[in-house]
Order: sequence, then structure tokens, then C-alpha cells
Amino acid sequence: MISERLFDVLVFVTNVFYITIIWIFNSHFFHKQNKVGKIIFLPYAFYYVAAILVYILFNDPTITLLSNVGLLFLTTLFYQSRFKQKFTAISIVIVLGVIAELLLAYAVILFTDLSIDVIEQSNIYTLLMIILSRIVFFIGVIAAAKIIKRREQQRSPFGSWLAILTTPVCSIIILYHVFSVNIENHDVVRLIFIVVSVLVMNIVAFFLYDYLENSFAVKAKNQILAEQVGYYTEHSKAQIEYAEAVKALKHDLKNHIIALKSFLDEDKNDEAKTHINNLLKQADDSKIVNTNNFTIDAIINYKLNLAETHSIGCRTSLKIPPNLTIASEDVCVILGNLLDNAIEASLKIEKGKRFININMTYDKGNLYILVSNAYDGEPLSFKAEKPLTTKNNTREHGIGLNSVSMVLKKYNSDLDISLDLEKSVFTADFVLYGIKSR
Repeated sequence: MISERLFDVLVFVTNVFYITIIWIFNSHFFHKQNKVGKIIFLPYAFYYVAAILVYILFNDPTITLLSNVGLLFLTTLFYQSRFKQKFTAISIVIVLGVIAELLLAYAVILFTDLSIDVIEQSNIYTLLMIILSRIVFFIGVIAAAKIIKRREQQRSPFGSWLAILTTPVCSIIILYHVFSVNIENHDVVRLIFIVVSVLVMNIVAFFLYDYLENSFAVKAKNQILAEQVGYYTEHSKAQIEYAEAVKALKHDLKNHIIALKSFLDEDKNDEAKTHINNLLKQADDSKIVNTNNFTIDAIINYKLNLAETHSIGCRTSLKIPPNLTIASEDVCVILGNLLDNAIEASLKIEKGKRFININMTYDKGNLYILVSNAYDGEPLSFKAEKPLTTKNNTREHGIGLNSVSMVLKKYNSDLDISLDLEKSVFTADFVLYGIKSR
């Protein structure tokens, strides 16, 4: 047994940890705060003080639960969201808390000789259950944060996810062994120090993990933006060259007409045809994709120009309006990766048989995209409906297609991949839903 005073002090310490977990959950679940700025800590400070007062004045499980629900709802008022989302957040927190306590109680009974009656009669074991249930609850919040990030298409190495879970799991083991010894032989300061250190270690580890996650996401986004700058720069150059070619053609149009008239007047039909074919070839050489959708035009023109330098025949059929509500970075990830894969696959084919086809059609808020290319005919192995890489570096396996699939989830879509071995054609297609034309 430990003194009631020490018991209360440690409960108050764990409450700080619990409130911090709630703050972490809300900051991941809700994307925007109301205009509170740096004073967002105030509702959580109030939550902490109110929870202590309820505990001191009533110390009743039912009242504690009801007050927690009310205080949880209070914290959600400082975030911009609908009532349904706030209700969902509160429900998730309560369910995670209940599951944490049930799992811990089941684990204690299963792996130890303790019974519920023994735990209830000893405040030291009661305290241990409270602290450990908070840590298990913290694990649930980490999992929820991971799921939310996945839905936002923020990828991170699996190792980082495993590393952050190691901290709370090890904390449970450490605290269990600390409390397993005769606490009465330990001084109060040392016990408080151990508990506080372990809980702080968990919070610091999570924030470090979260910082690394955000850094990874920022790095990936910066890479996409850098690619976009490259696309836009090359597209701007191509547009300037195209405008200059059109300007030159207009300037020389009168001379071309005079030359053609001269050939026809002298019945030199072959010379006239040759002159016309040269003009058509000149027009084809300067032709660029122009849907008036700057991002789509920039990416496709950049990639197709690259393809043509490798003798890859390119055909496009783009029936889309100029102003679509799809984010430019999403277009960059989708088209950039699909066309990179198409070019890479086409390079394995002998010249003269290389091709890439791009079809884009917009109809009633849905954008259909298909990219097909020549394939060397070798059968592919599939995993989770995605082809396994043929690259020597297997660590790069499926990064491009996985990135595309993650972006497609934002538009409630899936990447459909098919392989025609008879015709040696690889096809990737999908539909983006809910795309508006402004």
C-alpha cells in the first residue's frame, strides 16, 4: 500500500499525461483551430483543473465519466468542424479509453496471478492500472494519428511507426516492474520521478516522431513542387517557341502562298505537294498539347517531349475543360509517375514499336484518365493488384504506383492496371470523382 496523498499526487501526474494525449488526438483529428492562436492550451488547462476538482469533490466513476464527456466536448469547440465530426472525435476518445482499460485488465488477469479483487483492494495496483491504461490509450491515439495521416496521403517509413510504438510498450514493461517491487521501500520522490520521466519520455518521443513525419511530408511535397517548377519552366519555353513558330509562319504565309501558286501555275504538282508536306511537318514539329489547363499541359508536354527524344511515338486524346478543381500537386503525382513508368517501360522495346497513349475525358464531374504503353511481353508478378518492380533496386518497388494510388484515394478512386500479353500493352486507368469545372 501507498499513502493516499502519494496516490492522489500520482493520479494528478497521470492526468497531465492524459490531457496531453487528448490534445495530441484533437490536433490530428481537427485540421483548423478557431481564432485562438497560442492560447489553445487554455481549454486543456481548464480541463485538467476541472477534472481534479471533480475527482476531489466526488470521486465517483459515473460523475467522472460524464464530466469527462462534457470537458471533451468543450475542447472541440476550439476547432473548426461540424457537430458530427466533434461527436465522432469524442466517441473515438471514449471508445479508445474503454478498450485500453479492458485490454489492460484482461492482460493483467491473463499474464499475472492478480485478480480484480486484489487490484481493487490495493491502491498501488489500482494506481498501476491507471498509469498503464493511460499508456495503452496513448498507443491507440498513435494508431489513430497514423490512420489520419495515411488518409491525408502522408507516407512515412514503416520503421518510424514501429519505433514510436516501442516507447510506450517498453514503458509498460518498465513501470510494471517498478511497481512489482515493494514500493514502501522506495522514497516518494524517486517514485514520482520514475513515473513522470516515463510519461514525459512517451510524449517527447511522439512529438519527435511527429516532427519527423511532418518533415518527411514536407520533403515529399517540396520534391513535387520542384518537379512542377521544372514542368512549368519547360512548358513556358515550349509555348514561347510555339508562339515564335506561329509568328514566323504568319510572316511567311504570303511567300508560301506565292510559291504554291507559282508551282500550280506551272503544273509542278509534285513540287507543290513537297512544299505543303514541308509546311505540315514544320507544324507537327512545333505542335504542343494545349487544353488551356496549364498544369496538365505542362506535365504532358514535358513528358512527351522527353519520350520523343527516345523515339517513342505519342498520341493524345484530351477532351477536358480548362479549369478543373483537381489540385496541381495531385496532377503532378498522378501524370508524372504514370508517364515516367510508361517511358521507362517503352525504352525496353526496340525503336519503331515504342508508343505511349494518353486519353483524358471529362463528363459530369468525373475525369477519366488512361495511360497505355508498349511492354516487352515479359509476364509481371502482382501483389495487392499492383505489379512488382522489375528494377534492380527492389527498395524502389512500386513507389510511383503507390504514390498514385494514395492520391486517388482522395477522389474515392482506385488504380486499375491491366496487361495484354498478346498485344504487349500495359494500361493504367482510373476515374477521379467529384471534379468540378470552374
